[in-house]
This record gives sequence, structure tokens and C-alpha cells, in this order.
Amino acid sequence: MSQRERPVDDFTLCSEVGTIDGDSQQKGEVGLTARNWLFLFSTTLLWGAVSSVAVGAFLFLFSHEVIGWRDWLVGSAWNFGAGLMFSIASQMGFFAYLFVRQILQSWLRPLWLQNGTQLILIGITLIDLFYLRFRSFYSGENLAALSSVPLLLLVAALLVAAWKARLTNATACIPSIFYMVVFSVIESLPVLVQPNHVTIYFMLIPLLVCNGWQILQLHRLTGSAPSGRGREHPRLASN
Repeated sequence: MSQRERPVDDFTLCSEVGTIDGDSQQKGEVGLTARNWLFLFSTTLLWGAVSSVAVGAFLFLFSHEVIGWRDWLVGSAWNFGAGLMFSIASQMGFFAYLFVRQILQSWLRPLWLQNGTQLILIGITLIDLFYLRFRSFYSGENLAALSSVPLLLLVAALLVAAWKARLTNATACIPSIFYMVVFSVIESLPVLVQPNHVTIYFMLIPLLVCNGWQILQLHRLTGSAPSGRGREHPRLASN
């Protein structure tokens, strides 16, 4: 199979996904252009800010606190700014993952070895997340609360992976779960080391929203062709 005819892996970096320039389009390669990167950056910022305001308002409703509307507006503005910071952390993790993915593809050529390695890391991350928090914060009555964080991560990752596989192909499922679980944990480490679940959810949920948005948009912005979907990159289709 020639260079031009081979299917494009949605998660490949460098010449197929990670190039942020216009030359790759002229060469027949699939690239993340500056315009598409700007769209991804701005919309991820928006998702982070809006989701943080929504999560903050939801958590406030269950706090049974009574405050004035001015205090509520100030709190919402603070949540908006915090959401912008969360989205920046998410985008840094996203591009870091793309580099990690490229390294995995270079070192571990067989697809089954790549997927197996990612599944092992997913399991280790979820088990360690529960076990370490269990050892640090278990007080005899909050076992369900300690289990809620790993379960939230796993459920969100499975939903995003299923959606991604539906939009592209089944090979994107395990990489999506790996990114949603492992990198969401890395990005939210500052709050995972404390027992306050309100703070954890306030940061973790916007991170999951931003991470899910970026994964689901990647194939559309790079123009990669999902196998079995009958869609081709315009440059490839013209040849």
C-alpha cells in the first residue's frame, strides 16, 4: 500500500496529525492547520469555562447556603476564570498525549502491543487512584465516595470512547479510554490528593468535558479518514 493510499490513524502525530502548518496540505498529508488549532483552542476554552460555571452552580444548589445575587455573580465569575485555567491544563495534556502516542507507535509497532500497554496503564491508574485515596482518606463510612471518582472517570471514558468509535472506527476506542483516564488523572492531581470531593468534582468534570471535546473533534479538524465510513481526505480523493 502506497503512502498516499494508506488509511490515516486519527491519533498519529507528526506528518499526519500533528503538523500545524499549511505545507502539509499541499503535500497531500493530513495536518492540523493553524486555523483549526485556533478553533480547537477557543472552543475548548469555552467548554471549560461554561462547564465550570455549571458545575459550580450545581454544587452550590446542594450546599444549602444562602447568599446574595452579587456574591453569586462574583462566584460565577471566579468559576468562569477557573474553567479557563482548567481548559488550558486540558489542552496541555492533550498535546502531550499526542506526543506520547507517537512514541508508543514508534516503539511498539504491533497494534495489539500498543493496546495491551494502554489497557495495563489504564488498570494501574484506576486501581492506584482508588487504593491510594483509600489508604489516605478512608474513615470507615466513605467507601462509596472514594469509589465515585474512579467510577466517574471510567464511565466518562467509556462514553467518549464509544462515541469516538462511532464517529471514526473501533481502533480509536482504547486510545480514547487511555487518554480520558490516564491524562485526566494527571491533569487533576492537584485536587486528587485531598479528601474534599466537592473540589475534586469542580475540577475533574470540566477537565473531562474539555478532554472529551478535543478527542471527539480531532479527526474532523485534521481531516483524517475513518476507515469503513466512506470518507476521504479531499487531497487523497482527488488522486
